[in-house]
Parts: sequence; C-alpha cells; structure tokens
Amino acid sequence: MSSSTHSLFLNQSAQSYRPARYPRVETIAAFHRALHGYEPTPVHHLDAVARELGFGQVLLKDESNRFGLPSFKFLGASWATYRELTKRLGLAVDTPLEKLRQGLASRDFTLFAATDGNHGRAVAHMAAILGLAAQIHVPAGLSDSTIALIRGEGAVVLQSLANYDGAIFEAQAAADQMEEAGILIQDFAFGDYQEIPQWIVDGYSTMLVETREQLHGVAPDLVVVPVGVGSFAQAVVTYFKHHASSTAILTVEPETAACLHESLRAGSTVTKTTSATIMTGLECGNVSDTAWPALRDGVDASMVISDRSAHEALRKLDGEQGLKVGPCGAATLAALRQLAFDDRASLGLGHGATVLLLCTEGPREYDAPVA
Repeated sequence: MSSSTHSLFLNQSAQSYRPARYPRVETIAAFHRALHGYEPTPVHHLDAVARELGFGQVLLKDESNRFGLPSFKFLGASWATYRELTKRLGLAVDTPLEKLRQGLASRDFTLFAATDGNHGRAVAHMAAILGLAAQIHVPAGLSDSTIALIRGEGAVVLQSLANYDGAIFEAQAAADQMEEAGILIQDFAFGDYQEIPQWIVDGYSTMLVETREQLHGVAPDLVVVPVGVGSFAQAVVTYFKHHASSTAILTVEPETAACLHESLRAGSTVTKTTSATIMTGLECGNVSDTAWPALRDGVDASMVISDRSAHEALRKLDGEQGLKVGPCGAATLAALRQLAFDDRASLGLGHGATVLLLCTEGPREYDAPVA
C-alpha cells in the first residue's frame, strides 16, 4: 500500500522487502582497504539537529573526503573498473592491484564515463592509478571549475550540447568506436549494459560496512539517501534491508529532477525532463534499470526538495557544525527537516529514533538560489 502528499511518497509495503541478491561486501571492503590512502570516513553526531527536530540521535556519514576526492564515488568506480579489467585479463578477483597494473602495461584500454562531476573524476582517478587513458563526457552547462578538476586527473573532457542523460549515450558511442579497447564505466544501467553498473553499486557497500562498524552494529531507524539515477540508493536499500528489516529508507531528490519520485508514483519508470539545480549530481532524468526493482520495492518514502531547502541545510551544517559539504550532501538534512510529524509516525519513528544522513559530497562552487 502506498500514499503520497505533494512532496512525499510513502510505500508501506517496503517494510517487508528483502533483497534477492546481496554482494560479498567484506571482499569489496578488503579491496578498498588495500588501496593507498584508504581511511574510513567519519560519522558526526548532529546533537543540535536532534534536539531541534525531536529525535534521539541524528548522525551524518561524511563523504566529503574519500581517497582525496570530494565524494564517495571512487568506491564504485574503482571496484567496477577492477572487476571489469580482471575479467578481461582472465585474473582472479583477489588479484593485487600492482599485478593488474603490470598486466595492463601491454594493453591499450581507455576508460569512458559521463558525469555531472564526481563520478567522472573518480573514473579518471582510477584510470590514472592504473596507467590508462580516460575520456569523460560532461553535460552542457557544467561549471568550468568542475571540468578543470576532472582534467586535473589526466582525463580528456568533452562537453556535450545535451544534458546528463544525453552525455551518457555520447560516452557509450565513443567507447563503442574503440571496440574492445574502449570500456564504459557508468553507474547507469540500460539495455544490455548491466554488469558494470551493478559492480559500481556493489562498490558503494564499503561505506555502509564502515558505518555499521562505526555504529557498533546498531541499526538506525531511518536512513536518508540522495538519489540521482538511483545506484547509490540501490546499494543503501540492499545493505540495510538485508541487515535490519526495521530500518526505513527515505530518498531525496531535487524537485526539478525527481525521476525516482515520479516513477514511484507511476508504478513504473518514467523519464523526467530535468532543469537546472544546485544539486548538480542529482540532476538525472532516468532511474537506472538495475536500481529500479530494489527502489520500487524497498524504498519506504521518497521526497523532493527545493534548491532553497538544500542551500539552507548546507548553511546550517556549516554554521552549527562547522561541516563543509556540497548541496547534494546537504540534501539529506533538508529532507529530514521537511519530514512532517504525521509522516514520521507512518515510518515508525518515535521521539528517541536514530536517524542516519548520508552526506555524499564535499563543498563546491554554485550560485545560491534567490529567495
């Protein structure tokens, strides 16, 4: 059974959802822990927010610095790239990275991706680690500063005249032109392009393994997760619904790019015509094919927010907590502040509830919305 208000969609049947597929999360975490520069990202206690909103605890998993990059995206990009390349070279899944790099020395692969910023930079970073070329396609309107950061990883950057969804298919076409030498590393599944996006989703699980350890195995009552194409949310639903049936999942999207929210309302995937948002990494018009079944059945609630709400949440995190994050990262706090008391009850959240906010990006430049 489901219900909705103007900005919130509730799916009460999600309480009974259990994932049919669960990745080998400890193997994936071991891969990331072996990489140079690995450190668990912190969990912050937002005590002032908890008091203000009437929760027992509000915690924030801070992905503003992961392997020196300003988001969690490297977790998925690195694991998927590793899996695809070991597969192509006929190497075992536990092959050390240095041995893989040696095997690639005589091969001429190029990694391709489309991005609003963080995913493409992560793919380019992994390419540099492995000594490979990278070509990253970006949508029209992406800031010069973001493009410069991707180029700073050694990638060739091509700017599309289309939006993010169009840039994906341009990246795919460019990879296809190189035949076996071109490898698309994309977190959006479509058609028969399914395996690599699923590996990206699996790679994100390391963040959740860390979080469970940092919470000493205690399951949060609510997890709030931002949504672009839905791959990260798929990882969150899969992990928490596997470990804790009582944990509710709330997704959040910009009101100008709410492809999951509109799909949940419709009961099937729909294409959303997007428009500009300060939550650039969430400006996506289609839900990933591999993500949709888990999100359709496992998301307890879906919310849309305005740019103003995200901006105010960002300023609150900075002013009250001293946390420097980006608009996508602040979106989860914005959603929590917008959650009505009646909707809390529908999600089983009492006064002593523990809420986990997943903050997915560090600070970046953007134009503040006009009131």
